[in-house]
Amino acid sequence: MGSAASEVPLILPLEAIELDAFRQEHSEDTFWCGLLLGGRGDQLTTKLYTDRVCHFAHFPDPTGQHVCERRARDVASADHLYVKSAAIAWLLDQDHQGAVNLREPLGSVVDIAWEHGTRGLRLIR
Repeated sequence: MGSAASEVPLILPLEAIELDAFRQEHSEDTFWCGLLLGGRGDQLTTKLYTDRVCHFAHFPDPTGQHVCERRARDVASADHLYVKSAAIAWLLDQDHQGAVNLREPLGSVVDIAWEHGTRGLRLIR
């Protein structure tokens, strides 16, 4: 949400009635094929369906040559973004300073380093 490099994970509602509310809530926001999700960084739109699951979709390419490189498309493919967000909130809640970083391969590793640099935690998917 907001840019191709955003770290904000977002789940699009699957049902049409919920998508209407989502669109109203996010009327000023933009959505992107996130680089941190393995995407190309192109802007996305929402697709509303009543006969199948609603989803994000790339804007049509005028050349018809658009190919999305994102391999993982399920909800779990953004787990590393949720883990990073939760780890930052946890550090703040515990009154700790520190850093939370995503590592390669993207989607697999989140590193948490405490303020003194003597200890850390690596979460591997």
